[in-house]
Amino acid sequence: MHLAHALALWFRACLLLFCFAAVGYAQPSGGPYGPIDQRYEVPKAGHVYFVAPDGKPDSAGTTLEQPTTLESAIDRVVTGDAIILRGGIYRTGGLTLNQGIALQPYADERPILKGTQVATKWETLRNNVCRTSWRTLFPAAPLGWWQRNREGTRTPLHRFNSDMVFVDGEF
Repeated sequence: MHLAHALALWFRACLLLFCFAAVGYAQPSGGPYGPIDQRYEVPKAGHVYFVAPDGKPDSAGTTLEQPTTLESAIDRVVTGDAIILRGGIYRTGGLTLNQGIALQPYADERPILKGTQVATKWETLRNNVCRTSWRTLFPAAPLGWWQRNREGTRTPLHRFNSDMVFVDGEF
């Protein structure tokens, strides 16, 4: 009886340890998560625009060899057209889509849309201060929906100047 009891306790401890380990590594239901390897065919569409991170804004974008930019393609598309994105990182933001279009990767490539810009040319000033020129203007005032008497205590005005700097991924 003593040996049976010890084995039962050992079995319960192993089962409990297994359950904790399984919970620690389990993914939430509804997966898979992250990019899924898939190959896309170019759809049949009214017009097909090929874009690339290094595309030229003045290119027509109608061939893989001469892609345009994502922003230029969005300016040109109408309902029923398609935008095919080559692989790479697209540093863009504020894109407005109000048409029924297809927006998809080319073949098995992986385009990544990032809303951040990278400042590359820095000038060192005194006291470890650096500066760079910046073409993008950020809103320094709230939009029309914001009302000081209602949102002012929750959203102070300084939140509307959204300049941020990250160095090596750190804020």
